[in-house]
Amino acid sequence: MSKTTTTEAVVLHTHSIGDADRFCILLTEKRGKIPARARGVRKPGSKMGGTLLPLQRIRLTLREGSSGWHIQEATIVGQAVKPNLQNYIEMTKAMELLLALLPDDHAVPDVYALTEQFLSQAQKQSVSSMAFCTALLQMLGYLPRESDHQLYRKCTEAEKSFVHSIAEGQTPESTDGKHLQYLCDRIVEEHSDRTIRAGNMHIV
Repeated sequence: MSKTTTTEAVVLHTHSIGDADRFCILLTEKRGKIPARARGVRKPGSKMGGTLLPLQRIRLTLREGSSGWHIQEATIVGQAVKPNLQNYIEMTKAMELLLALLPDDHAVPDVYALTEQFLSQAQKQSVSSMAFCTALLQMLGYLPRESDHQLYRKCTEAEKSFVHSIAEGQTPESTDGKHLQYLCDRIVEEHSDRTIRAGNMHIV
């Protein structure tokens, strides 16, 4: 027996399947990361065709059946995302990190709130995927919040200050710290077998 749920979500990735369908990877507010299929959205005149695109924040109705989740309705929350080129690159890297690190169908409300805040900021100001990556790894328990932790022994004082600011919920300016970048790269590689298609984590 199928069931229906309504939730907010961020579209992490999409690809076309069949003649007119679209397969979406969503970070949902209630269920975490889930795959879902939207039937017929690539047909001319589809109401959801311009909504189910990467980086968009949406509110949608999902039906779960024997073949998985299916998107029945979807509308954009707020304004459609239209970042400048640099922010688009940073946002794409952030979405790749979520795809690489999050398990399917596991609620992560803190991560959802972080992602929602990151996308909202990208509409107004420059954003740093390094800051997003550091906060994400801290939330997932892969990166210590204490800037004096042994893991940061090779980091500069500026990098440690950056880590401390992230742990305090602040949004510091980007740092050119190569040691922290290398550390994050290695952690992502250790905990995921997915290639970061947006490029290596040269994101500071």
